[in-house]
Parts: sequence; structure tokens; C-alpha cells
Amino acid sequence: SWQVQRVAADAVSSPAMNQQHDHKHDHQHDHRSPTRGMSGTHVLKLFALNVVLFGACGAFAGMMMGDWVPEDGQLRFLGAVAFVPLVIAVIATFVHAHAGKWTSADNMSERLFGGKPR
Repeated sequence: SWQVQRVAADAVSSPAMNQQHDHKHDHQHDHRSPTRGMSGTHVLKLFALNVVLFGACGAFAGMMMGDWVPEDGQLRFLGAVAFVPLVIAVIATFVHAHAGKWTSADNMSERLFGGKPR
């Protein structure tokens, strides 16, 4: 009976139960490195996965829209179809690595390029 009272007292005093939360903790900035525990090799694998995924989307869009591009603008269009997904892959990799959370994208990049998923 005293154990039940202790468990009940612990539950009531937990921050989740009484909904008292220290909001200063939410606004503190973390000045650690952008990769936060992700190795450089893993970030490169993640970048390669992003290049493959965004590049495939760009190639598909290029195939669909390529017929409507005038003859004199096809080289610029091809450059845009290659450059824009590369820029998006760089941004997506940086944002993901900076967040520092391991997600299914990390597991996919590890599986695709011969690593160990978590």
C-alpha cells in the first residue's frame, strides 16, 4: 500500500503530469557542431542519398518538360535540371545533419551505401 502511494506521488510530481514546464530550456541554443554526433562518412552517405532522390525527381521533371523547351534553351534547361536538385540536396543534407536526429532517411542511407542502420 505504501508502494502504491509512492508511485502515485512520483506520478503527480513528474513534469508531464503537473504540466509545469521550464520554457527556458526550449529556447536555449546549442552551439555544438552541425553534425551533432553524425560522422563525416555518414553525412556523405546522407548527401549521396539526397542527390540520388532529388536527382531522380529532377530527371523525371526534365523528361516531362523537355519537349516544351525551345531548341535554343535546352542546354540551360538541362543545366537547371542538374543544378537545382544538387542545391536542394546540399540544403536538405545540411538541415538534416544540423537537426541531429536519426531518422529513417539515415537508416536508408546506411543500407544503401553499406553501413549499419540503427
